Amino acid sequence: MKRLYRYIMPALLPAALLLPGCTADDDLALTTPDGGATLPGETAGIYVTGSGLGQPSAPATRYVPPTGEAGPGHDTQPGDHNDGICRADLVDVFVWHVDQGYTPRFPEYSQFSLESTTTKELTTSGRDRYSEVELNISKEHNYEYLLTTALAYTGADKEAGRFATQVNGRLNSTLTIPDGKKTPELYYGILRVLANTVDGERYEDDPDMFWYKKLGASSGTATVGGRIFRAVSRFDLSLTDIPTNVEGLDLLVTNVPKVMGLSGNHGTYYPVTAVTDKANVAEGETVVASVDLAEGQDEATLSAFFLPSEVGMQMTLRVRMRQDREADELADDSQLEEGKDYRDFDLLPPKSYFLTGEDAAVYKVGDDLKAEDGSGNLYVYDNRSDHYCFYSYANVLVTMHGKFENVAAETTTVNVEIEVEPNFEHANEGLGVDTSFEGEHHYQIK
Repeated sequence: MKRLYRYIMPALLPAALLLPGCTADDDLALTTPDGGATLPGETAGIYVTGSGLGQPSAPATRYVPPTGEAGPGHDTQPGDHNDGICRADLVDVFVWHVDQGYTPRFPEYSQFSLESTTTKELTTSGRDRYSEVELNISKEHNYEYLLTTALAYTGADKEAGRFATQVNGRLNSTLTIPDGKKTPELYYGILRVLANTVDGERYEDDPDMFWYKKLGASSGTATVGGRIFRAVSRFDLSLTDIPTNVEGLDLLVTNVPKVMGLSGNHGTYYPVTAVTDKANVAEGETVVASVDLAEGQDEATLSAFFLPSEVGMQMTLRVRMRQDREADELADDSQLEEGKDYRDFDLLPPKSYFLTGEDAAVYKVGDDLKAEDGSGNLYVYDNRSDHYCFYSYANVLVTMHGKFENVAAETTTVNVEIEVEPNFEHANEGLGVDTSFEGEHHYQIK
């Protein structure tokens, strides 16, 4: 189940900034459109699960339309905030296929190629987004095999070109963030063929695989089902007590991940491939979030999504000054670079922070991300000499917050509080949902 890890550094406000809370509507049990309980793996239809921030063990919070009608305190742009609200309104269903005739062995995943892609609209189902998908099946030979996966997103992000997919084989397909685009809200996961009018059955040793063995050609339909989860991480930098002479703030990041594999080795519930090669990160610094401050505004949050990555990211806070600034409000004018009305501050917390225990065990990552003490913990922020960098994991929120003066300071480290929250939505306890699904997507790590 989810855990909230909180690390408090000295000289902070006595109470942390609170994560988004839940309304009375969030106490409803998950339901299917006909009112029945949702079974995570065996219910017809695709369920897209939001974060459930502020409600431990909850798989999602309420849906908010992708136009950004998120209510007070939420951003109006889709994809800019992972605040526990699922804004996805479209889902692509990929059908992977092998036609190899009779064989004494079932095919390897590397043998599956794309057969078809179906795009469907998502509707509201309790705290989830939901869609029913029925596939047309045409079986020409005696032995054929299917796998299905799904990618959910907002239509606005797709139309804006904020991501692109290259879908070929089951193990060599990718999702790419084009240059100059910010990472959007994305969900990805493995589905199952559940019911059909073509003779077939699920492969006992790998229940995600479906195979047809009836002699001769036949055709019909098949329904698919399953639950998919947020495939991106999020970083928040929240500041209070911002001086009045600050005009705006930017979050600059090096090594922003740009390419994610849709192949399934990042974690049991997150069937994507994290970025491990520097060739697949953005060169130089990228502005991933910006905010312009109104007169008198003294609080702000910079928020960004990231694809999962094992390439360390360095972060910098850029403070843009008003033209009528007073030198003693932040720093002497001489400390500004010549010809520039801004200051840059590296975000270097004074200690390392981790995913721990069972939450860390969900992820399959390289040894470089694992703690040296053999605990199995995974670095979220690595403060070791020559590292000083952040790492991103699917569906993990990292929040850094504190007073402005503790971040924009003439020190080698920043005096802040960091919270790490892994949002594992498969923990459905207390919601009236049957969670005794043995072996659910046990084979997603391939």
